[in-house]
Amino acid sequence: MRQSVLKGELERVGFSPSAVAELLERTQRAHADLPAEQVSEATWASRLAEACPADHRNVRVAADELRVGDLWLATLLEANETGSVKRFETTLMPEIDIVVRRFEKDPDARDELRQVVRIKLLVGTPGVAAKIGQYAGHGRLAGWARTVAARVALNAKRGERKHDSPDILEALQLASTPEYRCLRAERQTEFWMCLRAAFESLEPRARTVLRLRYRVGMTATAIAHSYAVHESTMSRWLAGARETLILEFEARASANLGPDLGPDELRRVLQSRLELSLQGLFSTTGT
Repeated sequence: MRQSVLKGELERVGFSPSAVAELLERTQRAHADLPAEQVSEATWASRLAEACPADHRNVRVAADELRVGDLWLATLLEANETGSVKRFETTLMPEIDIVVRRFEKDPDARDELRQVVRIKLLVGTPGVAAKIGQYAGHGRLAGWARTVAARVALNAKRGERKHDSPDILEALQLASTPEYRCLRAERQTEFWMCLRAAFESLEPRARTVLRLRYRVGMTATAIAHSYAVHESTMSRWLAGARETLILEFEARASANLGPDLGPDELRRVLQSRLELSLQGLFSTTGT
């Protein structure tokens, strides 16, 4: 980062000469520890200005209240700098794990919760920016990340408690199909149990990517980014998860719903409406 350019940007946004000198030195140390290629001097100066209200801009720097190193890491994470993501995994994920283990005892559930927290912090969801952009240099970044993780975990628990045996056929938007009309009354509970059991039988990664795609509404590209894999790889993961879900549902429905529907009808109807089915399932049940 060019010190002369940064100096001008810091002066432009309202830092005093002494504060500018201090910030230049601390930025140089942060950059030496974690280099950046995508964060410009103007972007960094704006982030520092946002972290220091105008009437306290110079006071916060002089009093060493601004955690420049942590704010630098957060800024690089928001810009998706490769080195910053690696630093996140080695320094912040262990802190987040402390919270995750407190909320979830099951290893599979812990893995899913870790991934959801990672998405919330680094990627964001449709219409909602990544939370890492909200960190403003107040207190340790690790402590702030633990707070975010706790809120995500609490929201996940509240979502689980919202499940209240809904009209699953309406949720799946299958009720209008002739093959399913016979299930709208006495067979509805069995149908729900088969679908729920099929989903829960999937491996943790398959459950997570389906939730992210159909409950959160993320694109395959965004999910691939969160897992640090190529988009084509994520497309294969999603296709495999969908196919396995159909197979598991088909097996359970054939065994539990009796002769009302044969395997061919089950596969044809569910497969043709799978996109709407999963969207409806997650939005209604909180699965």
